[in-house]
Amino acid sequence: MALLRTSNSKSLVSLCCFVLQVVIVLCMSSVVIWLSLRPKIPVYKVTNAYAPALDRWNSTFHLNRVSKNNSISLQLEISNPNKRIGVYYNEINVTLCSGKSVIGTKTLPGFFQGYRNSTAAKVLVDADQKTWRGVKVKHMNLTVRLETAVQYKIFRYKTRHHLMDFEAYIPIGYDGRMLGKENVKMHPRV
Repeated sequence: MALLRTSNSKSLVSLCCFVLQVVIVLCMSSVVIWLSLRPKIPVYKVTNAYAPALDRWNSTFHLNRVSKNNSISLQLEISNPNKRIGVYYNEINVTLCSGKSVIGTKTLPGFFQGYRNSTAAKVLVDADQKTWRGVKVKHMNLTVRLETAVQYKIFRYKTRHHLMDFEAYIPIGYDGRMLGKENVKMHPRV
């Protein structure tokens, strides 16, 4: 009888060990899958900026105090750093500010971006003439703000919307071009 109890307890212990091993393997597998499919936030950069109204070589600036061309041209680069995860962008709202005043806004249409892909976008924002009257030193500091909502596509599944609110500070020089380094990375707005 004692021999029978010993064999039953050994089989019970081995069954518990087997179940524990299965649970550990399943937990580790789910953590690995979760880590590999967790989406990364897209990377937004301002690669170039040009304000013709500030260009001192522009003949219209010297003839008139206020230039006829009030637009500001921006080059944006939007990159998806994810592996095997696509990104659906809703409309992208780009706002330009100088100090606390808004210079102008532009809306880009939404699009889908595949994984490990970059998209270049040219944004032309029309500024009002009041903006240029306040610029006496022939340079300005712009704040570029970008707002959108994205959905991640993991296999055939779309996630919920994730709001993106980013900004970058861009100094514009006397020639109307971006000062300093190119490819200014936008950072989350606080």
